[in-house]
Amino acid sequence: MMGRPKTRWIFLLSLILVLTAFSMAPKQGQAGKFVGTAVCIDCHQTWLDNNPETADVVSGAVSIDYPPLNLLNHRDGNSPFYTIPEGYVNSIHNIPRFDLTKTDQVPCEACHGGGQAHFGLGSIPFPIPNTKTCGGCHNLTHGFDLTTFLQTSHSNPNSRPAKFFDQSRFGTAQAKIGANSPEKSSAVPVGTLLFKEGTFDQLGGPVSRDNRIEECSVCHQYALQYPQFRDKIAQGNLPRKPEVSCGACHDSHIVAPDGLDPAIVTSTVVVTVSSPLSVSAVPGRQVSYLNHKPYKVNAGGAQDVHNGIWNRGSAISRPQTAIIKGNCAVTTGTDGCNLITLTCDLCPGVGGFVKSQVKEGDTVLISGVASTTVNLPSDAALAGRTIAVQATLDKDAFEVIQVIDDKTVLVNAPIERSTNVTYVLAADKTKTKTLSVNVSFCGLSVDFEVRDMFTNTEDLCMSCHTRGAYKYTKFGKKSDGSVVDLSPSHNKNIGAQYKSSGHTDRLAPAWEEFFIFGGHDLNWPYDMSITGSGGVNSFRNKGKRTFTLTATPDNTLAYLGSRGNINVPATAGSFNCLQCHNGLTALDYLKDVQGTDAASVVWGDATLTCITCHDPHEKGEKGSNVRVPVKLSYNSRFVHSTKNPRGGINKMMDGTDIPDGVGTGVICLFCHQGRESGLTVYLNITSVGGDPYGEPNEVIREGAGINFSNPHYLESGAVLWSKNSWEFLAVSGAPIPNKYSSGITAHQTTNCAGCHMAEASANDFEGGHTWRPKIEVCQECHGSSIKTFHDVKASADWDGDGVIETAFEEIGTVLDPVAGTGDSGLRGQVRQALEALGIFYDPNSNPYFFTGPDSATRYTAWTTNTLAAAFNLQFMYKAGNCVAWHNPWYAAQILQDSLKVINAPVKPWVRPTGGIQRNATDYRTIIVNP
Repeated sequence: MMGRPKTRWIFLLSLILVLTAFSMAPKQGQAGKFVGTAVCIDCHQTWLDNNPETADVVSGAVSIDYPPLNLLNHRDGNSPFYTIPEGYVNSIHNIPRFDLTKTDQVPCEACHGGGQAHFGLGSIPFPIPNTKTCGGCHNLTHGFDLTTFLQTSHSNPNSRPAKFFDQSRFGTAQAKIGANSPEKSSAVPVGTLLFKEGTFDQLGGPVSRDNRIEECSVCHQYALQYPQFRDKIAQGNLPRKPEVSCGACHDSHIVAPDGLDPAIVTSTVVVTVSSPLSVSAVPGRQVSYLNHKPYKVNAGGAQDVHNGIWNRGSAISRPQTAIIKGNCAVTTGTDGCNLITLTCDLCPGVGGFVKSQVKEGDTVLISGVASTTVNLPSDAALAGRTIAVQATLDKDAFEVIQVIDDKTVLVNAPIERSTNVTYVLAADKTKTKTLSVNVSFCGLSVDFEVRDMFTNTEDLCMSCHTRGAYKYTKFGKKSDGSVVDLSPSHNKNIGAQYKSSGHTDRLAPAWEEFFIFGGHDLNWPYDMSITGSGGVNSFRNKGKRTFTLTATPDNTLAYLGSRGNINVPATAGSFNCLQCHNGLTALDYLKDVQGTDAASVVWGDATLTCITCHDPHEKGEKGSNVRVPVKLSYNSRFVHSTKNPRGGINKMMDGTDIPDGVGTGVICLFCHQGRESGLTVYLNITSVGGDPYGEPNEVIREGAGINFSNPHYLESGAVLWSKNSWEFLAVSGAPIPNKYSSGITAHQTTNCAGCHMAEASANDFEGGHTWRPKIEVCQECHGSSIKTFHDVKASADWDGDGVIETAFEEIGTVLDPVAGTGDSGLRGQVRQALEALGIFYDPNSNPYFFTGPDSATRYTAWTTNTLAAAFNLQFMYKAGNCVAWHNPWYAAQILQDSLKVINAPVKPWVRPTGGIQRNATDYRTIIVNP
């Protein structure tokens, strides 16, 4: 009887001691006694970071820019892999920027725990630091909200999958489909046994539970795929909750350029004048370096532990090391002098284009000097006199379009550059004209580098968000003995869908024109904090070329840029277009930090990337982690020097409120609402003294005229919500104020994602992240008789030709001057009506409206009504054929009213009356900067 109370007391005392010990235990990153960083480095000095497979080290199956940016100057370049200590000692964790004399700022044991037991080859407390470890330092002060991140799918707040993923426990027993297996279905029932490589007739060996846990870890618990951690699977010593932690995407051993060797952008310049005009280098800023973790991916994007390559996944500031560099001769190719040829048979350290794995799409950076002479024309004050122009290229960019052999590469354009020489006229020395002078490098030797200038941040995301193949599981055997193919991984094939989309089409002009070899003269790295206009003493991003007038009889009568100037260095500072035309520069606009010290220094050509639309650190609306722009619309007409220096408003471009139903589609509207609106047309007119409502038929700014306000492209999102075109308050035969449809509710409820990102088709060609709409979505409302989008019938005879046609035919087309086809429906009628007024429209040629059918002279004698009608025609044309499906009611109303105000021949147009009718926007009531 006495034994029981004694046992109870022993148990209680033990419990108290355990709880006391638990409460006194150090937090993660502090457990155990420290041995010091030097001891860690001494033992791990040969450990390659991420411990890649031996086969990868031997074969060199890695991307050329695998070494992090801040290691390039510390390595011999022979190996793309680096050791853990090598990365750490050169990182900001070791040497802080604020004190370059200090080392061991964040010691190894701060993240992994005290190493005393591990020093004796025991376990280290935290071999796989989790998100909370990083969040201890990387808090809101560093722009990271741990609380928010812990709510995201990456942090796995629901603990699904669980510790052993879809297996009940670890071990060597054969794995099977469990109740939580993603493949579980009527075709693959619970209990289906898993087998390795083989055939349907001859299965391979069984997949063990440990094998299954390892292959799931590739995405769900990244560290367990590496050799040093695989033993933990066999021990069941797994993290309690799988997560895509900070370490899954970022390499903590090299978190940023270090203090001793920071990656500084040196391409910032200030424009100065000391006759001639010149630029001087100024201290640059550090690159925006995220240091994404290397992943082994195959060509499709999914992780492939057998056949992939180690890829950095890239940071925004991808290193982009040279593939090959040397000296070459510029010779005649298929398109002028666009052939470059190595100038030596055995160039030391070069190896040739083929041997160096140069490929189509790579960038050739040319540096050299060339000059030419020309005679001034007969109307010049210095008629017939000779001038000499010199062009200096400093890594000017061209695209590789063909690798012919080891010594020869064809580039996309002749290696030549043009500048304008201004000359004074003989007849009137107060007037000038310009002479275009082309300087060719044909027949010269130049220095070159070939680089892959494309960022690839999307590869990191696609290493998991693409359907790949399991490392071990190939087949499943059901209880009835039948066999099923289980080799494709269960994740959605988002990466493959994305790769086929227009968002990643590198050949599309919207992207290619803004690549480093495109027509907009970008130069990487590009500092998004610089907003200078290019005037004297303004900061700019350094350009790639300089022109110098090396010989002229009189530099006050023939000069470059301004009277007396003989030097014009190219600079670049305006990045307005980069709001949409580069998927990484867009991030600064989405955060509304462009032009500030918080803006990025960006490297590399990029299309739309995953992180453009998704923020992996945020849960987002409905858990979607879709970015929400701080301000939706930017326009120079909204700029106020103190209230709104960057010209952004969190409204539609026409100054009206963002519709309540937009939801996550707001990220689409960010680029798909056009760049001008009815409001900006109004502001353009009033800025030069015009009266849009009081004198709608009077020429604006008599004599000087006014330029056309181009809405640009991709207005389809605004059309969906009945926004941004010019809306008329009163037109002939219409009520005052005029009424417009607020849009088709069913289309708006379905929203951008509902149509363009519906369930992907089996071949991943439609829906999902292809953004190609599926006709099945339309058939849900319009019926199965609709076979194509063009089949949708209009509700009435909108174009007044006496026949109710399809919505596409009623809205119509515009005559294509090149093809000579088109001109139908309402769009064709507006074009014809403008032409009758002497306003000729060429949709393929900027500035789009001309004084004659074959004239190159822009039309400027606009009235409010003609400018509004032309704007609406361009708005509805550049939005594409989709206006007939997104919102044909609004499009028809806008085009009909445009016809009425320019007195087009009256037709029995039937005005659409569908949806909620609202009053036209009165632009006089819009206050941009209250």
